Amino acid sequence: MKVLVYMSGGFDAHGPSNHLFLALMEDILQAGHSVHLIERHTSGVYSDVPETLKASPRFSYDVVKSKVVEKSAFAKRYLTLVQYAFKSIRHLRKQTNVDVVFVQSCATAPFQVAFAKVFTRKPVIYNIQDMFPGSSIASGVMRRKWMQYVFFSFSENRLSNCRSYFRHFR
Repeated sequence: MKVLVYMSGGFDAHGPSNHLFLALMEDILQAGHSVHLIERHTSGVYSDVPETLKASPRFSYDVVKSKVVEKSAFAKRYLTLVQYAFKSIRHLRKQTNVDVVFVQSCATAPFQVAFAKVFTRKPVIYNIQDMFPGSSIASGVMRRKWMQYVFFSFSENRLSNCRSYFRHFR
């Protein structure tokens, strides 16, 4: 099986999920599968790809350059991520031989998930992180019942779909 991992960030800068994605890709490679990574390059503080991944002959990658935007500039950060999604299209189009696309949780997921689905025409698994509607309800941030319903059903349905999909590859 060949897995396309489509990250919203990159290994060149510190990210809260980088260790999870590194472990995921290392495990996929150790199981004998192939991985292609599409990632975003911003600061260049660290290497774009960890050496453990580069060492595998079943690993390949594309890097999309992106601007560095201050964390306090929320709108600019969002627009930069949308721009990254559009720049990634040319790399997604090349990935015709993948079996599944794994998209990292991000604020611009509607763009990345849609582009991954349209341009690869393969099943897409969206990794939802930091989506805990119960916490938002308890703290009073999410008061509207319709929003609670949408977020609970989105998180529960995606998790069960992900589990059932991976059962086929055991």
